[in-house]
Amino acid sequence: MPTQHNSVIRIIAFCLAVLLTQVQTRGDEPTYAQIQPILTKYCAGCHNANEANGDFALDDYEALFRGGEHGTALTSGVAASSRMIQYMRGTLQPVMPPEEEPRPSPTEIDLIEKWIDSGAPGPKGQGAPTTLSVPKIAPRTNQRPITALSISKNKLAIGRYGSVQIQTLNSEKPAQTIKGITGKVTSLRFLEGDQFLVAGTGVTGLYGEAILIDLTTLQISKRFRGHRDLVYSVAISADETHLATSAYDRTSVLWKLDSLEPVARFLGHNDSVFQNAFDQSGKRLLTASGDATVKIWRTSDGVRLDTRNEPLKAQHTVIVSPDGGSFYSAGEDNRIRKWKLESTAPNQINHLSVSRFAHESSIQSLQFSPCGGFLFSSAANGSIKIWNPETLTEIHEFKDLPSNIQAFALTDEQIIIGTSKGQIQKINWSEQKQSVKANSPVNTKVASNVPKTLSDPKSLPNAAVESEPNNSLADANIRSAPFTTTGAITQPDAIDQDLFRFHAPEGSRWTIEARATKGSQVDTHIAVLAADGKPVPRVVLRSVRDSYFTFRGKDSTQISDFRIHNWEEMHLNELLYCNGEVVRLYHYPRGPDSGYNVYPNFGKRHAMFDTTPIAHALHEPCFIVEAHPPGSTFPEIGLPVFELNYENDDAATQEIGTDSRLSFTAPHDGDYFVRVRDARNFGGDQFGYTLSVRNEMPDFKIKNVIGKNPKLALGGYQRLGIELERIDNFEESVQIEIKDLPPGVNAIGPVEIEQRGLRAFVTLHATKDAKLDDNAENAATLVATAELNGKRIIKESKIGKIELVPPLKLSVALQATSNAGSTLESSDAEITPIPEISIRPGGTSTAEISITRAGHQGRVNFGKEDAALNLPFGVYVDNTGLNGVLLPPDKNSRTIFLTAESWVKPCSRLIFVRAGEAGNPCSNPIRLTVLPKTSE
Repeated sequence: MPTQHNSVIRIIAFCLAVLLTQVQTRGDEPTYAQIQPILTKYCAGCHNANEANGDFALDDYEALFRGGEHGTALTSGVAASSRMIQYMRGTLQPVMPPEEEPRPSPTEIDLIEKWIDSGAPGPKGQGAPTTLSVPKIAPRTNQRPITALSISKNKLAIGRYGSVQIQTLNSEKPAQTIKGITGKVTSLRFLEGDQFLVAGTGVTGLYGEAILIDLTTLQISKRFRGHRDLVYSVAISADETHLATSAYDRTSVLWKLDSLEPVARFLGHNDSVFQNAFDQSGKRLLTASGDATVKIWRTSDGVRLDTRNEPLKAQHTVIVSPDGGSFYSAGEDNRIRKWKLESTAPNQINHLSVSRFAHESSIQSLQFSPCGGFLFSSAANGSIKIWNPETLTEIHEFKDLPSNIQAFALTDEQIIIGTSKGQIQKINWSEQKQSVKANSPVNTKVASNVPKTLSDPKSLPNAAVESEPNNSLADANIRSAPFTTTGAITQPDAIDQDLFRFHAPEGSRWTIEARATKGSQVDTHIAVLAADGKPVPRVVLRSVRDSYFTFRGKDSTQISDFRIHNWEEMHLNELLYCNGEVVRLYHYPRGPDSGYNVYPNFGKRHAMFDTTPIAHALHEPCFIVEAHPPGSTFPEIGLPVFELNYENDDAATQEIGTDSRLSFTAPHDGDYFVRVRDARNFGGDQFGYTLSVRNEMPDFKIKNVIGKNPKLALGGYQRLGIELERIDNFEESVQIEIKDLPPGVNAIGPVEIEQRGLRAFVTLHATKDAKLDDNAENAATLVATAELNGKRIIKESKIGKIELVPPLKLSVALQATSNAGSTLESSDAEITPIPEISIRPGGTSTAEISITRAGHQGRVNFGKEDAALNLPFGVYVDNTGLNGVLLPPDKNSRTIFLTAESWVKPCSRLIFVRAGEAGNPCSNPIRLTVLPKTSE
């Protein structure tokens, strides 16, 4: 018994000792307040309420215990079996945090283990910490960096870390300081009346807030705290009822200024939201983010209306134009972009208007001048520029500014700059309001006026034979223009060139050609030199956007599938410079797996400014360019400027093979040289050529009749096309009609080939009871008519013999579904009134294709870029898709969308569609009218 009694006593004593030890130990156990900063520092960046990788968030105590897609993260009281510790120790893969990220030290992991082993006690009712446990580093200067500026009437607000200062503009009085701000002030906005100021601030990694400062008391009256990290931007609605905040935590929050409860949250960005802006109505909020997008939100419910993803890198700034019709953004990709602000409901696109490469470094801020007539931009390298907000044409650049600009604000007279050294600098910009703007782009026409007839191009006097030596300016053969001469590049072992001197009056326009003689091996290259032997400049091309070929190279003839980087920012009618060649963008890609078509959209491609079509390699650089007069200079933006001279290797239209053709306008009265050489610098006895220099004589001819000898189905429609060859820069419109058709056959027209256009199509219709005399020769004639310099030019061509065939197994109809009307073009009872559809530049209208199947049960294809025929340049079918406009076997109708670029001029066209199967039936034509552009 005594022994048993002693054992019991020893057991009780042991238990008391253990219990006492535990009580003493728990006094030293880690608390959640110690653990939470470690988890926030190393883990919460990827595991938080907004970005819960693996469905696991640990930015609050409850979420930590909910675990993720792999189950619980920790087991209270047993650290060794907790997945979180196993990931940190590397005993469970993958190691977390990832090896490329900062990792907790062994001591910190030991502390977390000890906390879990002690039962992982919670925060015991205390709120989330609002201070960081970091070492205190004393500043080396009393003047803290300026991080934000704002101006209202005669007051200037200056934001720094931990304070805001208020001072009177242009006054020497000391600034008043608002204290009680914990972190960096990132954004400042005055309320109307200057009684209140809103500041964006917060503590990195803990919280973000906007504070409302009462300027009469210099006290913080409200705190709008709704973010988990630093607030970068605050915006005030125009009626001053709402406040919007955006932050590093990738969210934006809408508040009522008279309440501290959030009205709406805007979730959807994948990176920090750097700036926000209300539209004038307050019904939309725009946000710019580090995820390289700008988003438009509806403020009433937080619904996203549109995402603009044209930017290439992070966007730092977004603003709305004073008239509310446009918005602008800029950022890390050095570009300013302008969009139309159009979306009022989801899925409405805000179309890109202009994209401009603007600075040589990242753009930090955009602001409108108080008057609204000028746009200002600032960049990381200290550059500030003024822009025309309509065209994004640069007006002026302020140079020699501090490279450490952190913020700027505007008055009608001054730019006020804040630097990282805490200094304020003022610059007078009012004198720049009258600055001469950058040179306006020139037209790609050789000249803007129609020349007088100086000579008959078929009769060239002064014919002569080249005399050697003539490979230097002093030895050049002298000719009296116009002239023709024969010669040869005869030196096989040395670079040979032949020079011919002639006189030209200022403004006179010439066509210069060098063609290989029969059997010659020469590949001619021609150039015009000034009297001093230097090349004569033709045009200066200023790059406004850079790009490169992203999919396959291009041969020298290809017009389709120009896949180029950042194509979404490019527009039809823009010029693309590719290694010396200049092409015009003619038709948009039909999606990411297709590319641009370039002018003329069929056949071999044409180059602009008499540049030579050449092959282009994959990844070869290219540039969107603007054309300016010779001698133009521009501010540096980091993109190249190209000067093109009067020279040509192969004719730009590719109509004469490897022979050369050049249009030359004499810039001044004087002597000029034509230089002829072999493009490869070859030479020999078989390298003969004929050179002609003649006065430019604009003209055209019918190059081809498309669909000659037409077969017409009774009761159906068929196309007949015409293709022109334009001679010597003839660019006028041409009217096309068909005369002398037999009874029962009608041509619905006339149709027009627009300026610079090369083809058009007439719709032929045969009545159901039409009959032809098979033994009679068809006299139907295609007539092309144009006017040039008051003179009427008429060209004719026979369309061949018409054949009537039975009705096809498919018939096609095209009907207007918007802005519709009708006109009657023919007295034939079988031809219904022609439907009408109208469209305005920058707008979209719809039409419906319908088919009647009379035996054809397969799919019906209506084409891709040519899904509708006779559309004016700049109007296109907007919903073709990669495979074009298709009707599958189970469908008999489809709506097409017709969209017009903003620059399309008023015109009227008869358009129709053509099926690719069952004998290629065409639809009835409808009249498309492009109306004048409405003033906004």
